[in-house]
Amino acid sequence: MVLAGMWMLAAAVLWPDRGLVGGLQVNATKMRENLDITNGLIMSEAVTMGLGKTMGRDTAHHLVSRLGKEAMKANKPLIELLA
Repeated sequence: MVLAGMWMLAAAVLWPDRGLVGGLQVNATKMRENLDITNGLIMSEAVTMGLGKTMGRDTAHHLVSRLGKEAMKANKPLIELLA
């Protein structure tokens, strides 16, 4: 019963905003360009969490942090340095 009430409340709150995203179009090329600006660093948290399972969180954090700085400095994709 509580869950149904929560859904109804969420729908009531979001209903007026449907016009904001109804005509939204995604420019895939520009989206890719924006993601590439970071040389893959946008994925560094996910990489850190994945590596942390095998090498430990702190070790993974330091490795990905170091490689992230190197990626930006050398203008190389993070994935190349991770390989």
